[in-house]
Amino acid sequence: MIVLLSLALAVACLLVQGNIDLNLADEGQLWYVTTRTALGDVPMRDIRSYDPGRYYWGAAWFKLLGPGIISLRISTTFVQALGLLFGLLTLRRVVLRWWLLATLGVLLLAWMHPVYKAYESATALALVWLAVRLLEAPTPVRHFAAGVGIGLAAFVRVDHGLYSTAAFALLILFRALRERKVSARDLGAAAAGIVVGYSPMLVMLVAVPGFFGGLIEHVAYLVRIVASNGTANLAKPVPWPWVVSADLPALERLHQICVGALFMAVPALYLLAAVVVVRSPGDDTAGRRLVLAAGFVGVMYAQYTFARPDLEHLAQSFHPLVILVTGLGATLGSRLRARAPALLLLVVGCTGLTVVIKSPVYLWATEVRNPYVQVRVADDVLWVHPGVAGLLDSVRVTADAVLAPGERILVAPHWPALYVHLHRESPLWETYFIVPEPEERQRRMIGDLERRNVTAVLLSDLVMDSRADLHFGRTHPLVYRYLLERYEKIPVGGMPPWAHFLRRKATAAVAR
Repeated sequence: MIVLLSLALAVACLLVQGNIDLNLADEGQLWYVTTRTALGDVPMRDIRSYDPGRYYWGAAWFKLLGPGIISLRISTTFVQALGLLFGLLTLRRVVLRWWLLATLGVLLLAWMHPVYKAYESATALALVWLAVRLLEAPTPVRHFAAGVGIGLAAFVRVDHGLYSTAAFALLILFRALRERKVSARDLGAAAAGIVVGYSPMLVMLVAVPGFFGGLIEHVAYLVRIVASNGTANLAKPVPWPWVVSADLPALERLHQICVGALFMAVPALYLLAAVVVVRSPGDDTAGRRLVLAAGFVGVMYAQYTFARPDLEHLAQSFHPLVILVTGLGATLGSRLRARAPALLLLVVGCTGLTVVIKSPVYLWATEVRNPYVQVRVADDVLWVHPGVAGLLDSVRVTADAVLAPGERILVAPHWPALYVHLHRESPLWETYFIVPEPEERQRRMIGDLERRNVTAVLLSDLVMDSRADLHFGRTHPLVYRYLLERYEKIPVGGMPPWAHFLRRKATAAVAR
């Protein structure tokens, strides 16, 4: 029954909004790398990317359905369903009413925002489920299963491997201190499980030529980001509710206040969970096990939440909190449980005012000034904002006129979806240009552009977080100067003023 409920919720989400909107940046990166993976490229070696797991999952679906954006979203739907399955299996331990379980399932689904980040949500939910099982019966088999989960999580993204390793290490330490014993057999089983779960990555490191070098390059890139920003993400201020501008429209102001309040709730709820656990050390109920499992896993993801505190990062680490609050409701007294309906309504209301009003289907349904229009994106048809539709059409028409078969285009700094839209391959290992790169790395990019017959460039002046220091000309000054010297701007109708289509100068072509 839980399997059917999970699948039904995920498929319903796909049917409602699977053909609406397109994120040219993050979703475009997932789409492009998955497309190249299906064609035989290796993530991290041939393209800068996350760890390979998600791309091989999507590539398998591309082999069945073709490499379109709808196919990508279908593959992500099954990731959502898997995450919901783990989440509902965990919640079922304390939630006996099916209507309430279904409501919590809808909440978990709504917080898989944006949908293309469902890998993060599903991984966190799977880890909480594994942690609960370990608390229920800490056998060698379940330690091994937890280790496999940690290894697979790292294959999806190394951050998940680090968070889950720390979470389960603390969980095992907590149990050892409570029971005053440590089982070497259990630890060995967990370690063996990690090796088994991570074995796809280990095999690739040994058997795929050049993959180890790509991994080293990726790690060096992460080190540069941390050195530049202090974290592996672009830092930004926490959106506390008291900093919300009074000049915003009422709904947007309420949205930002709710987001800020949830950022306050994250540390408060983990602190409350710690107090509950400390005050009842002998309690071993199902509710307390949910609190422990979601607490140990979720508190690790709190770092991820605050590394770049925005709605997307909050959403990707919100699911352990849903389980933790449910566990607290089951653990605390009957007086609190009597207030559970009011708490549920509050959570539903906050969900509606945060992730729901930013969902594609809500934006599509409420955009009356510039109604969404249908546009062909590669081989699929989507409903998108007319501004995005105009950009996609202008880019396609111009690229068809400028580029001959086999010629390449560079898209910078962060619209990798356009490579798939144009059926072209990126001329560079990088498809996302966010942080400053050293001169040596920029000179290598210029060499690749020279060597790979790059005829055209689509350059955007848009910057992340409205930060002028993140303009492409500031983060990659040598490459930017090279493009301005060797390429010339061509007029394109329908292009926004901050987007520029460049074509290689005839003199530059001769010089080659």
